[in-house]
Amino acid sequence: MTLLLLVKRPALSVPTPAKRRVLTAGALAKFVKRRPHKKPDAIISELAERYPLNPDQKKIAVNQVKAKRAMHRQVMADIWKELPVKRVIQDVDAFLDTLAKKLEEVSTSDSTDEFQYCSVDHRRQCLSLA
Repeated sequence: MTLLLLVKRPALSVPTPAKRRVLTAGALAKFVKRRPHKKPDAIISELAERYPLNPDQKKIAVNQVKAKRAMHRQVMADIWKELPVKRVIQDVDAFLDTLAKKLEEVSTSDSTDEFQYCSVDHRRQCLSLA
């Protein structure tokens, strides 16, 4: 009787490249939302520790943070301007209708990647709101 001994050879491991972390618009928005009192430069420098950002990407990200905050301020100002003083049901209903229209305009007019690819002049125009 012969015994057959099988030896399993170790597989040659080919090093796989590490996944490159990409900063998405949603991740940036969450990061900014959690740091409401920090300046845009401080937020992006903290973010650069987690994501590989070159200087141009950092500059774009800072501008995106400023633009997002400017849009937020504008929407909030519009809400406060339209907020009814009298709390009558008709006034509240009219306010909610106006608010729904404004939020729909904001959500359809702005894409999350708009500031990444827009021209410098358009970016300046958007940031002049700040």
